[in-house]
Amino acid sequence: RKRLGDIVFNDKAKRKKLTSIVNPEIAKVLGMAFVGHFIRGTPVLVLDVPLLFETGINQFCTEVMTVHLDESTQLKRLMARDNAGEADAKARITSQPYPMEKKLGLSTYPVDNSGTPEELDGKLDALIGRIKRRTWGNVL
Repeated sequence: RKRLGDIVFNDKAKRKKLTSIVNPEIAKVLGMAFVGHFIRGTPVLVLDVPLLFETGINQFCTEVMTVHLDESTQLKRLMARDNAGEADAKARITSQPYPMEKKLGLSTYPVDNSGTPEELDGKLDALIGRIKRRTWGNVL
């Protein structure tokens, strides 16, 4: 993962080539999963898709949560997670096709992730519970 990231997050042409190969396959697999869950009557399906808007998968969702945090915290967490330098982490963040503000504007529910993992889990559990309580049909 790190080696691939080092390549594609520093070379726009290679990143574009990778997404042209990977994104259609992701959409195909998710599409089949959507149909299966719909047929089984799954009331709420929660997806964790890092490039939800960029791949267009959001078009198949009735509700969208976007987990976000401030840029400095995002940078620190990314550097710690990937054991990366600041320049590499910034390159990875700025290489994202959609800025966070745009994603938040397209989201039904923005969810702040500036706290602890336990706090985020609590927020997500509460939000998913609220959605489940008011859902009477299939929701993606």
